[in-house]
Amino acid sequence: MEEFRRLRAAVGWGEVDDDGVAVALQGSLYACVVEHDGTAVACGRIVGDGGLYFYVQDVMVLPEFQGRGMGASVMDAVTRYLEGAAAGGAFVGLMAAEGSERFYERYGFRRRPDDRPGMYRVFQHASVGSEEWRHRVGPGATLASYVRVGSVVIDCNDFPRMLAFWQEALRYGPRDPPEGDWAVLRDPNGRNVNVSLQLVPEPRVGKNRLHFDLYTDDRDGEVERLLGIGATIHPRTPEPDEDFIVLADPEGNLFCVIQKDD
Repeated sequence: MEEFRRLRAAVGWGEVDDDGVAVALQGSLYACVVEHDGTAVACGRIVGDGGLYFYVQDVMVLPEFQGRGMGASVMDAVTRYLEGAAAGGAFVGLMAAEGSERFYERYGFRRRPDDRPGMYRVFQHASVGSEEWRHRVGPGATLASYVRVGSVVIDCNDFPRMLAFWQEALRYGPRDPPEGDWAVLRDPNGRNVNVSLQLVPEPRVGKNRLHFDLYTDDRDGEVERLLGIGATIHPRTPEPDEDFIVLADPEGNLFCVIQKDD
């Protein structure tokens, strides 16, 4: 609750009392918070009846983190929730700050006529409770607990080199113009998870504890391509009949290229 009030103050919104904040947050259908070093730097939430009417509320980003893709991360999560929760024909509204309309248009929202405030979107897909809806949301999931992986973040020391490598390696494109120390790469077809890169001062120590498995129907051809743009072969003794090859990116982070024919 205190972080919510702090975000409101930072973006210049009015004071609200604690009781009102507590009731509002508890009444949210969904909430998303982006943290940096354990501190909330962006958030957004959804209110409504959970089926036909939804309103996107309180999309806020600390001023010092604006322009770094935080707002887009919030809206990516909000949109994914709505895709799973909103019934066919559901109305989703929001109030956009002046000058931010084009940002929300990227997520399918339309401006209302000039004499009417706000923006809106009408969802056309599976009905709440249908078999398709249950497949999207997952067994036992509740609306307020729905989350997804929005991005995998790679820490790096040589930001330009790593950005160029992973953009070419994945054939992704920047979601927004890259900053000097932060970029989000996204699948141009919108099917796979985002990959983000951020500049950090400390070097990598030891083996990375998380790695990519890159699937392809032409493993050897992809390995040759990746070696040509800066990857290296990781020295190891392969097991018989392995379907993968272990590579390292320009800063030594390991990843696998795996033969997948289906």
